[in-house]
Amino acid sequence: MEKWKYFYIRLSETICKVHTHIVIITKFILGRLPVIFTFFLIITGDYLTTNYVHNILIGTKQLTIRYIGIVSMLSYQICVTLLIASYLQLINLDPGSLQVLSCPKRKPPDADMKYDRTCTKCNPQRWKPLRAHHCSTCKTCIFKMDHHCIWINNCIGFSNQKLFILFLIYILICCIISLLSVFLLLYTLSITSSTFDLRDWTYINNIFILFNIIYSVIFGTAAFVFLLDQFEAIKSNTSLVETYQSVYGELQGFARQFTNIFGNNILLWILPIQVNNKPNFLENLYVELSREEIKPLKTNKSKDWVILDGIIEVNSDENKYNKQVTRLYNTN
Repeated sequence: MEKWKYFYIRLSETICKVHTHIVIITKFILGRLPVIFTFFLIITGDYLTTNYVHNILIGTKQLTIRYIGIVSMLSYQICVTLLIASYLQLINLDPGSLQVLSCPKRKPPDADMKYDRTCTKCNPQRWKPLRAHHCSTCKTCIFKMDHHCIWINNCIGFSNQKLFILFLIYILICCIISLLSVFLLLYTLSITSSTFDLRDWTYINNIFILFNIIYSVIFGTAAFVFLLDQFEAIKSNTSLVETYQSVYGELQGFARQFTNIFGNNILLWILPIQVNNKPNFLENLYVELSREEIKPLKTNKSKDWVILDGIIEVNSDENKYNKQVTRLYNTN
C-alpha cells in the first residue's frame, strides 16, 4: 500500500512539472508569434515594393523616371534597414526595469514621504518610484512604462521610447515612399506604357500593386496614429498607463522633454541608438483640475492669485490626491 501511495505522489509531482513546462513553453511560443509575424510583414512589404514597383521604375526607358526609381529604392532600403535595426533593439533591449536602471532599493532619505511605496507584485521589499509601473506580462516594474506591446514582446518605457518612436517613423516613411512610387508607376503607365518593358506583366502584377497600396495605407495610418499619441505623450510628459490614471509628469516644455527622450546630440536623433539618459526617480506626478475644483484650494488671501493651470501633487496612494496646489501664478 505504501508503495502505491509513493507511486501516486511521484506521478502527481511529475504531472505538475510537465504541466508547468508546457505552460512555460506555450507562453514562450505565443509571445514570439507576433514578433515572427511582424518580421514577415516587414519582409513582405519590402519584397512587394522592390520587385513590383521599384524594379519596374528602374527598368523604364525614360531617364527621369529611372533616376526617381533608383533614389526611391535606395531611400526605401535605407529606411527598411533602420526599421529592422530599431525593431531588433526593441525586442532585445531592456525597456527600463528598475533593476537595470540601478534604482535604489530603499527610498532616498531626503525624499518626501509620498515617495515611500513598494510593489506588492514583484518585490515588496524594493522601493517603487511614483513613475514606475508594474507590468504583469514582464513581471517587473518599468520606469515610465507606456504600455506592453505584443508586437515586440516587450514593454515601452524609459529606456526604449526613442526606439519605439523611430520605429513608427520608419514605418510611416516606408509606407509614404511605397505609395508615391506606386502612384508614379500608375501615372506613367496611364500616359504611355511604351517606356516600360511589360512583356512579363501579368494580372499578378495588378494584384500585388493593389495589395501594396492597401498594405501601405493600413500600416501607414496605424503608424501615424501611434505617432500622434507618442508626441502628445511627450508634450504632456505622460505615459499611456499614467493617462489611464489621469496624471502626468512635470510640464517642462516639448523641446526639453523631447531631448530627455532623444538626447542632446541632434545627429543621433534619427538613428536607432539607445540613449543612456539618467532617470530621475524622484519625479512628481500631477493631476489637472478644473477652475471650479481649484477655487476651494486657494489659500493665499493676501494677494490676488490666479491659477493658470490647476496642477496638484499626487499622493503616495495613486488613487488619492494631495489637495495642495503646487503651481500658483501672481498676476501683479
